[in-house]
Amino acid sequence: MNKYLIGLSCLLGITACTGQRSSEMTVAEEVTTDFARAYFNYDYKRAQQYITPESKKWLRFAATNVTQQTLDLLNQRNEDKQTEVSLESSEVLNDSTQIVCVSVTNYVDTDSLGQQPFVREEAVYRMKVVCRDDKWMVRMEGLPRSEKRSRD
Repeated sequence: MNKYLIGLSCLLGITACTGQRSSEMTVAEEVTTDFARAYFNYDYKRAQQYITPESKKWLRFAATNVTQQTLDLLNQRNEDKQTEVSLESSEVLNDSTQIVCVSVTNYVDTDSLGQQPFVREEAVYRMKVVCRDDKWMVRMEGLPRSEKRSRD
């Protein structure tokens, strides 16, 4: 009976530790990573739910500049090379503003409008997140720009 209780205790301890990992991420960080997953996978409809109302003009701008070449590259990508987003860092500026940095890997990008799209291996993006009416939202002040360029 003791061995059974010890085994159960270990199992519960492992479960609690793995569950705690995701709860360590703040709401602002979760909103930012969810936004980045949607945005960098060109799911602008889903990305819209994570942004401030004044940011919608930037999302519309990004959506209207998606070319057929970009769509073709998105469609031909290998399924094992999907876009991944992970939290890099977070800085609290005040009680209603944070700067959250996310790492984005294996995503379709263009250096500038009108340029040939390509798959970028990795880049880091710095995003401002604000709290309004008890809701955290990404505030776009332009299109996301990478902090550091990969060695592509």
